Amino acid sequence: MDIDDVADADVDDDLQTDDESKDQIFQPFPDPDDPDFDLLFNRSVFHIVRLRQIHSRKHTPTCFKYRSKKCRFRFPRKKIMTTMFDETTGIIYIKRDHCFLNNYNKWFSIMTRGNHDVQFLFTKNHALAIVYYIMKYISKPEATLHSKLTICAAMCKTMTTSPQPDSDLYITKMMLLKTYNKLDSL
Repeated sequence: MDIDDVADADVDDDLQTDDESKDQIFQPFPDPDDPDFDLLFNRSVFHIVRLRQIHSRKHTPTCFKYRSKKCRFRFPRKKIMTTMFDETTGIIYIKRDHCFLNNYNKWFSIMTRGNHDVQFLFTKNHALAIVYYIMKYISKPEATLHSKLTICAAMCKTMTTSPQPDSDLYITKMMLLKTYNKLDSL
């Protein structure tokens, strides 16, 4: 098995079809018994990748956490002509022909028809950090409904009954919003 079979970061522009106006994402899975399966499979992956795996050139607010000026997803990325392994640094460089293209796996793309990121976990610490992140993410407790309703009620009361100048009202709204966001993120 070649490393390019696991992770890909280039797009075969020869697979582009004439009918680009039609949304190609929501198509049935190509029939494996079809004699043109490979072509149909690669065309489907091409359209999924073009629509789901390319990072926005304009970025989004998600790219810049904690007032950072650099994209936290490290885009744009350097173009790389061929996949190679640097023995001195231990880094695998995957062929990349588009500086805003996310690493992907063709089979994950065709099955999920969505955005995903393929990364290699070479160290125990990196693997444990990823496991910790996933467990923390999927086991996050949801804030109780009554706490959210209490914040909403306080916000509504403040906004309707308070004869404060606009700047004080703004500060009050921001404080309540931050309180709600904190409760919601616990």
